[in-house]
Amino acid sequence: MSDIEAGPQTIAPPRPTMVLLPRAPSSLLGYSERKVAGIAMLIGLVLGLIASLAAFEVATPGGMLRKAFNPSEFHSAIPYAISCVFFWGLAICVFRWRRLRALAQISRRELLDWTIRILQSEDGPAVLRSALSLEQNAASPLLRRLRLLMDQWSISPSLQDGESILAGQIMLDAEATARGYSLIRVIVWALPVLGLIGTVLGIADAVGGFANFLGQDVNDVSQIRLKLVDVTGGLSFAFLITLQGLLTSLITMLILSALQSAEERLLAGIQQGIVERFLPLLQRVSPPLVAGGAPNDELRLMLQSLLSAIDNLNGHLRQSTIAQQGIEDAFRLLYDGGATAALRDLDRTLSQLTPVLSRLQQPFSFQLVPAQPT
Repeated sequence: MSDIEAGPQTIAPPRPTMVLLPRAPSSLLGYSERKVAGIAMLIGLVLGLIASLAAFEVATPGGMLRKAFNPSEFHSAIPYAISCVFFWGLAICVFRWRRLRALAQISRRELLDWTIRILQSEDGPAVLRSALSLEQNAASPLLRRLRLLMDQWSISPSLQDGESILAGQIMLDAEATARGYSLIRVIVWALPVLGLIGTVLGIADAVGGFANFLGQDVNDVSQIRLKLVDVTGGLSFAFLITLQGLLTSLITMLILSALQSAEERLLAGIQQGIVERFLPLLQRVSPPLVAGGAPNDELRLMLQSLLSAIDNLNGHLRQSTIAQQGIEDAFRLLYDGGATAALRDLDRTLSQLTPVLSRLQQPFSFQLVPAQPT
């Protein structure tokens, strides 16, 4: 049983070097968008060619499907291209789905519970901040948010600044999500366009061949009928390519929408857990210095203690100035010849200075008393 799944009684004391993730993150999380697109393109090319050749083999001889995927015909390049692009988009969706599963595994609710228990332990904020700074924990979107929040809180423990950090992370994640699905959106747009191109080519071929036929001296009606059959066959091929482009685009768009919605729900759940559970506890464990834009009780007590210490210091300095003036007068009398009177004045002055010096030796200190929680 892992540390996260264990109950509170079996949890080991927090260590500054602990790794919070229950297992090593998937290597897919380290892939760049360009690398994913390149691998998916190779997979899509292979699967598209295999699917197109399989459609040609299983199609009825002389049928329209066999004609569309006949590799010996030039016009079959469009159906083959649609198949390759479609499987390219599917491969990217599979990569995004596996990445989403890996993110969900390292951002579970149990991980948030574990960080909350660390925060509640002795010296919890320092221990948690040290653990979150480890590179192994940076792959989790949950721990990445917590690290940014704890770093900001250590500099400026303010609820407003903490919420600003979380809001900025939401914007960055939204941009990263949109960037990750941008290529799939291009594929969704390109599939029906390829279908329309195939339609135009099929219609142009059919109508062009019939126009050449009519340009000849043909009086046999049966030959005209046979040629019209070829024209309708060409039109059927054209609309079949359009149907292929529209269907593949629709399937890709549905998968894209489902994956993007699932990723947005995951990130929204992480954000909600931090705001509703972690942030209120952080406020109690490490109260902010400023609440609502005005100094709180702790800051007010500190300022009052500081002002009192400054006033006390000014009083001591005034007394030491008076004593210094008495010493100077005693030495002046001694210099003028009144040694006995000067010594008496010097002794009296030193007697006055002794308690002043003893009070100056005492360090000025004040104690910050935390405000009682309401």
